[in-house]
Amino acid sequence: MGDVARRRVSLHGLNLLWAVPLAFAIGYFPAALVRFERCGLNQCLGAAAGFDSPLFPNALGVAILGGLAMFGAVGLVPWLRPARLRLVIALIIGVSIFLYYVWAVLFR
Repeated sequence: MGDVARRRVSLHGLNLLWAVPLAFAIGYFPAALVRFERCGLNQCLGAAAGFDSPLFPNALGVAILGGLAMFGAVGLVPWLRPARLRLVIALIIGVSIFLYYVWAVLFR
């Protein structure tokens, strides 16, 4: 039992198995809806893309939602003992998800 208490990664990390997919779903479905609004069922032929798109505010809101959801899932679940390290990792992942959603909705 003493070996389990000394480990840096706790068994609470198993909560990441449900928290991360839930956070991804929270951000993915709104992003898919905004992309569908911009492109429809076909490819985005002739639709304004990038920062000039009229859907830029919607895409930015969806990207912020996705990034914050992933930051919360990774940062709030106590899977790593030093909380600062856990929050730094969560920040990196949250910003990465934010940038991915901006690219996926506006530029792809």
